[in-house]
Amino acid sequence: MIDLKWLHPWKTGGHLKSFRIQINDIFSSLKSRISQSSINEILEYPVTQYMHNYTKRLYLFPSTQYIIYIEAVTFANTSSDSKFVEVYTPSTAAFDGDLDVMMDKSDSTILLNIPSVLNDTQGSMMHIIVKGPNLCEQYSEVPVNLRVQAGVKMDEITWQAAEVLTSEIVGEQFKIGDNKTYGNAKNCPLKPAEFYEIVIIVTERNPSIEPIMLRKSIRFSEVPSKHYEVWIVPIILFLVMAGAAFYLYQRKRQKLMEELMQDEIVLSQNILVQNYKENPNSKQDLSIPCDSQSVSRSITPELLPIAVKKNKEKEIE
Repeated sequence: MIDLKWLHPWKTGGHLKSFRIQINDIFSSLKSRISQSSINEILEYPVTQYMHNYTKRLYLFPSTQYIIYIEAVTFANTSSDSKFVEVYTPSTAAFDGDLDVMMDKSDSTILLNIPSVLNDTQGSMMHIIVKGPNLCEQYSEVPVNLRVQAGVKMDEITWQAAEVLTSEIVGEQFKIGDNKTYGNAKNCPLKPAEFYEIVIIVTERNPSIEPIMLRKSIRFSEVPSKHYEVWIVPIILFLVMAGAAFYLYQRKRQKLMEELMQDEIVLSQNILVQNYKENPNSKQDLSIPCDSQSVSRSITPELLPIAVKKNKEKEIE
């Protein structure tokens, strides 16, 4: 948005009807534009009364270069010589939200949710600057102009974690401390139990344009030890194998008990049949006992007469 101002012409050649304003778009640094309405647009500014100064507010795109022509038009449809002015609209780039920061203890990093950039321009660069210690022997120094922008003090340890085109990581998640290289910067591993300040700066190609910036501070806590993972797996495997062995043992024991019960029932039945053959006049019941106790009771008293009878037969011989 700009305010276009001009003076009443010295000579009009007739009664003025209006001023004709022509807007020509020459070049734009914007990456994308929602509308093309201001490209080669012609506006009519009606003259209701003569004034020394005239003003017209124009709604133009930011980061764009225009040539604006203006000429006076009379009621006889004659026009004066046109005057022109060249305009470069200022940048209005801005972050669409705040910087969200959280710790990722699984890999000892800091996770950034970087918001998108509104009215971003072509060739803009994003610099992710970290204040705090790192585990790199050599790290990327922060340029002097960015140190001033980020408010870095002389005795502060400050390094660049990334220096890339804004379009590569804007609106995405970024991990501080993953030990990878982004552009000309090394994203160094972090030290636990330290305080860190994250600064994100977006610069444009035109060095005269003020960069935009986000910052957030976080204390990186001690990462819990993972030694338990070494012995927890064998314990789980041991418990699973022990459970399986106990289950198989119970199945085998149950099957063995069933076989013993069957053998005991058959033996009892054979004894009863044998006694019946030797004593056909006996009123002994040949029914099979219904449980183990009755089977045991039926077996015990029948063994003695058989043993005695066999002993007597031996004596007679």
